[in-house]
Amino acid sequence: FVEASPHPVLTGAVTQAAEGHGVAGVSAVGTLRRNEGGDARLLQSVAEVFVAGVDVDWSPWVAGGRLVELPTYAFQRSRHWLAAGRSVVDAAGLGQHPADHPLLGAAVRLAGGDDIVLTGRVSRSTHPWLEDHAVFGTVLLPGTAFVEMALRAADEVGCDVLEELTLERPLVLSGDVSVAVQVSVGAVDGAGRRPVAVHSRVQGADTGLDSGAEWVRHAVGTVVAGPAGAAEERLEGAWPPADGQRVEGAEAYEALASLGYGYGPAFRGLRALWRAGDEMFAEVRLASEPDAFGIHPALLDAALHPLPSDDMKVPFSWSGVRLHSVGASALRVRLTPLGGGAVRLVAFDGAGVPVVSVDELRLQPMSREQLGSAVAGDPLFEVRWVDVPVPAVSGVVPDGVVVEYVEPGGDVRSVVAGALESVQRFLAESADDEDARLAVITRGGITEQADPATAAVWGLLRSAQTEHPGRILAVDTAEGTDRETAVALAVASGEPQVSVVGGRLAVPRLAPVAADAVSEREWGPGGTVLVTGAGGALGG
Repeated sequence: FVEASPHPVLTGAVTQAAEGHGVAGVSAVGTLRRNEGGDARLLQSVAEVFVAGVDVDWSPWVAGGRLVELPTYAFQRSRHWLAAGRSVVDAAGLGQHPADHPLLGAAVRLAGGDDIVLTGRVSRSTHPWLEDHAVFGTVLLPGTAFVEMALRAADEVGCDVLEELTLERPLVLSGDVSVAVQVSVGAVDGAGRRPVAVHSRVQGADTGLDSGAEWVRHAVGTVVAGPAGAAEERLEGAWPPADGQRVEGAEAYEALASLGYGYGPAFRGLRALWRAGDEMFAEVRLASEPDAFGIHPALLDAALHPLPSDDMKVPFSWSGVRLHSVGASALRVRLTPLGGGAVRLVAFDGAGVPVVSVDELRLQPMSREQLGSAVAGDPLFEVRWVDVPVPAVSGVVPDGVVVEYVEPGGDVRSVVAGALESVQRFLAESADDEDARLAVITRGGITEQADPATAAVWGLLRSAQTEHPGRILAVDTAEGTDRETAVALAVASGEPQVSVVGGRLAVPRLAPVAADAVSEREWGPGGTVLVTGAGGALGG
């Protein structure tokens, strides 16, 4: 069935009638649609008829055209575009110094002191290799990445030893969430030490200085300049050690997986493993190029995989970390237990030259519950009202804007019904004018604690805005605010929901809830308790 009309009216009834009588294979197609009366719409309708199995004479549409040969193979429909990478911004043009580091983009020395801050942005989309590092199924920035960033910050201030770094909180990387990272180095003290700290904050598309997103500290420690001309340890003797007992690497990763470690190809760098007494010797290799890292986090992380453990443990405290050379893609690692759960790590290149050394590394257990509390990369969100620049307006309601007023208080059901009637009337009267807009003005303190009627009206308006985007504005004002000016500001801002109070223009934004803002309620056994559901009824 083909309905020849400016807008389909009967097609739905035809298909319903066919279904009601149990008739299969019935298709009903219109020709044109409201506001779609051109050739393109008609051609699409003809195509729908063709797909339904009707022979169509296409010659009028392809007059003057010619037949072309199609490829002789089936289309694979494979996408070959390169994935979009990080946008490159000239740090020097922003008054900063390029950090030349895969995780840190710029460095800036703070005015009036000797402090320096290195900044960057990390996500699973910009650094896809991070997806191969998971704990209990949750992708985390590896602890070795904090070490690498701290070493880069130390180098910026002329220090070559990461004297101490304690990891306080894991950094969860969730989906496409982008995380801003800051590595700060303080001024030198009397002993030549500088404090170092690593912070992160969820970085959304609308995140600004006043977005309310909280900075979370993940690591804290000190850096220092080591003694000049210190002798470097070299790897002497045969490799692998003559008395070493070979351990299969595949068995090691199976054991790690059973404990909850989720290592993908980028982090499965353990190539060979030997045990000689209490010491472990390993060969590790990167699956990709080392990029511009001092020591690639995946490579250093792989050097820790031989450490024996019967439960989930993660790096907690690093002491005396020195980077002797950069750009390594393969390491020969020696792990020596120190007692008390600590271990010493020294890694060499193929010629026995040291690459990185750690005087003392300590691990600590991690449970699923502890990991679940780390919300930095996968936070709860709440709506916060943030100030935006106030545009210059004439104070007159623009043409084509219909204004309705809703006063606070009153019966919620009646107030919402009145607002609904106003919205429906506007949409009906402006059906042929897509540029017409409705501005609903309230005075209910929507940014703080709105009265029930105003809150319900705003809920209605938000639903209507999703169905008719760009046509309905919700504007909340305070007593004494000029309403026409408020409407003009709302229209000029381009925002669907605004609050105009005291000359300030605020809009709602989603912002992550600070980790310390989510707390469990304490159980008060001395209070009143209501038990429900025990007998099938309230208090039963």
